[in-house]
Amino acid sequence: MMEIKLIEDHDQALKLWRKRGLRGLPLVHVDAHIDFRVPSAERPFTAVSSARSVEELKRGLEASLAFLRYSADFSRQTDIGNYIYPALEEGIVSGVYWVVPGTGEELRRDRPLLEKILLSSLGSGVRPVFSGEGACCRFRGREFRVCTLDTLPRLGGALLDIDADFMTADSLRNAENTSVIGRRAVSCPPEKLFVSLKKSVRAPAMVTIAYSTNGGFTPMRFRHLADELAFLMSPRRFGERYRRSLSASRHFGAFLEKGGKDSYWKAAGLVSAYRGPDNSYGMLYLQTGRLKKAEMEFAKVLAADPENPQALSGLGHVAFRRHQLNAAINFLRKAAVLSARGRFKGIRADALQVLGQACLESGRLAEAAMVFSILLGAEPLRPHAYYYAGETAKRQRRWAFALSCYRAALQLGLASRSIEASMRACARHIRGAIINDGLFRRGKA
Repeated sequence: MMEIKLIEDHDQALKLWRKRGLRGLPLVHVDAHIDFRVPSAERPFTAVSSARSVEELKRGLEASLAFLRYSADFSRQTDIGNYIYPALEEGIVSGVYWVVPGTGEELRRDRPLLEKILLSSLGSGVRPVFSGEGACCRFRGREFRVCTLDTLPRLGGALLDIDADFMTADSLRNAENTSVIGRRAVSCPPEKLFVSLKKSVRAPAMVTIAYSTNGGFTPMRFRHLADELAFLMSPRRFGERYRRSLSASRHFGAFLEKGGKDSYWKAAGLVSAYRGPDNSYGMLYLQTGRLKKAEMEFAKVLAADPENPQALSGLGHVAFRRHQLNAAINFLRKAAVLSARGRFKGIRADALQVLGQACLESGRLAEAAMVFSILLGAEPLRPHAYYYAGETAKRQRRWAFALSCYRAALQLGLASRSIEASMRACARHIRGAIINDGLFRRGKA
């Protein structure tokens, strides 16, 4: 029987492959996004063996050693945007077939964009070769192919890894979650995708299907497409789940259309994800600076769900962007408390960071210092948190601690002239304190 796993976020596929002990299999990655990015810090041996120049070697080792000061677990860098890289490095995956949305003609038209994606994800050293079927290149000795559904070759025993966002993106040009916000449609229905993959991928070793609603990659109103695809692959196993999902989707659609509280909670009662992060377009509008639209989206959810952490955090972000600091602090405090555990844990770090920034700007330095301390305790590899912790400590005249925070921000990749200037200012104050202390002691003697 075909092994099919439905997952919330796409990087969970890596955990499933590891758990099953899978090795040396081709990967068919059906996704609007490449999900392959070399992390900024690699294990020292990998950094040395993969370097193609002295400059690359120096840069790679510096990043590795900086990372090791804060964590020995390099897998902490793994996320939805790079989980295929460790799968390739660990030998789980022998090569990649990235199946992109759209037709072969659209892919040829998008060649400059595809080349940019490959170079930025795999490194400037790769040399993509383009053909009528797509593109091909090699990454550290392994083959990486890009194709469309109609040019995917026949494969047996592969890992089949599908993202639901593939079904709502019509091409690479519109693949980003901030493209055509609120206007996406189903461009590749589950039945079409199922029929096509059934012809090309025979007896897959494992099938993973990601909803990818977190982050807004798959709009929440299309979440049920993942369940429909699983149902088509195995009607007996996923029939009840799909019926429940479809019913929840209809209720959620009614909420989106009319804003009814009952419809919202009926959807969430059937499938709890409908109450989860990114159940509106608010964060996407926020990313594009459309504050009024973002505010309307968050307010609509909050009217139905007054303790929704994402809606509270979103309104806090909007208020902060408008320099309404008291309102921002009130919203973000609630969001930070309500997102401490459960489904909303993933949004807590961003809520804490903006809360800390709002406290800093409003002069609540003690609270800002406490918030950044909590944030760094939870995420010790977050460079911006070190920077703002340094800014807070500088205003508190805690020069040595501020200097250490700025140094950590630099080591973790947040380079800027303002940080270097702040470090010099802190160093001057520290030197001055040492000199003054010495003069005081000699005078006293």
